[in-house]
Amino acid sequence: MTFTPNATSSVSAGEMENLLDALRYNHAGNTPTDGATIDFDISVTDDSGAGDATSSVATFTVTLGERNDTPTIVLESQPGTPEYVEDQQGDDGSGIQINPYITVEDLDGSDQIAQATVTISNTKAGDSLQFVDTSKIEGSLGTDGSGNVVLTLTAISQQSPDSSDFLKQR
Repeated sequence: MTFTPNATSSVSAGEMENLLDALRYNHAGNTPTDGATIDFDISVTDDSGAGDATSSVATFTVTLGERNDTPTIVLESQPGTPEYVEDQQGDDGSGIQINPYITVEDLDGSDQIAQATVTISNTKAGDSLQFVDTSKIEGSLGTDGSGNVVLTLTAISQQSPDSSDFLKQR
């Protein structure tokens, strides 16, 4: 970026310092590499009337850091709406798969999900959610204060499941 005052004005050294102090940087992406650096070079030129004089270049560095971004859930398009027919069971007797088109993303790149919660918000008597524990995730079934069925999926101690471990593979 170059700042040049118009031909009929000048800027004092103090005003230039204030201008430089007001500069801001924003990383364009959402997943910077932790510890990566961006270098900035600054020089100033005066017009002393006896020819332009340019300072030596001063360089400063900004170090980028990650932060814990909120994970996202995307319910992708699916062919039709799942339909449950009374007493219908899956091939293994465990009910029907409610949505095989879910994508979970962890934007900060760690891809470490600690917990997922599934709630049936209009629970009817006899409704249930099922989950078969894996080597990295265990399920806990309960109800919330409104009597809705809640399934909480939690990472097992000493395990580091990624987002795909919380989803049935397609």
